[in-house]
Amino acid sequence: MGTRSTLDVAEQVQVLEGVKKDFARHYSFHDGSLNEELIFQARVREINRTIKGVKKAIKGLPSMAEDHLDRVLLMTMTRNPEEVAAEIQKAQNLLLEFLLEKEKDMCRTKKSKNRRIRDIETFYAPDQVETEDLRQRLVEQGYEFNDPVDRETLIDTCYERQSEYGLCFDYASRTLGNKGGYYRYQLSWGGPQEEFRFFVDPDGFLRRVEFWYLDWGTGERIVLKDKEFALLKGVFEFFQEIGMTHIEK
Repeated sequence: MGTRSTLDVAEQVQVLEGVKKDFARHYSFHDGSLNEELIFQARVREINRTIKGVKKAIKGLPSMAEDHLDRVLLMTMTRNPEEVAAEIQKAQNLLLEFLLEKEKDMCRTKKSKNRRIRDIETFYAPDQVETEDLRQRLVEQGYEFNDPVDRETLIDTCYERQSEYGLCFDYASRTLGNKGGYYRYQLSWGGPQEEFRFFVDPDGFLRRVEFWYLDWGTGERIVLKDKEFALLKGVFEFFQEIGMTHIEK
């Protein structure tokens, strides 16, 4: 599932809430007459179409919500709004649990992205970092300075250690879910796996950069914008200059 919009899922939760109320309202107006029965059956068919639409929208989610909605489709003609509402509520609860987990995943992804952006700035644009902050960043990376060091030395240290940062820069061929391949700056591997993905157009111009945080069973991405995009564009141009983008596609 990975990148399905949480807004889409939240919208389906609201759709189900409307279905729950709609079914109860139409059932309460049913007076047993033939005309009311025909109206009720027509409304049930419309409700079932809505339920099927929700199922399609959430297809593939790692939850049992679809199973409960299948039961709803079998129950809507049973004249038991309480049971229908209970099954819809179970589906809603599962979707809400999914949204909560997605929110946690995105928080981890943002935290990881911010940390990696800070590292990239340190090793690829140290001249943009204040001297004392730069020294502290290098200390956090495990470097020790026994004597006072000037700014030029700090900047030189960053550039000298640049090649030690990250695991690899390569080209990932077209895969399931991707219309085309992308260049990848992989920073960690396993659980979690962190990487920046660079998407170029047919003329070789960089058009999008994404940060990906991949853990067991989950995967979230953040599209970089503004200053972060400009920073990673500089990284991509660095790899271009040293010939790393001349990879067979």
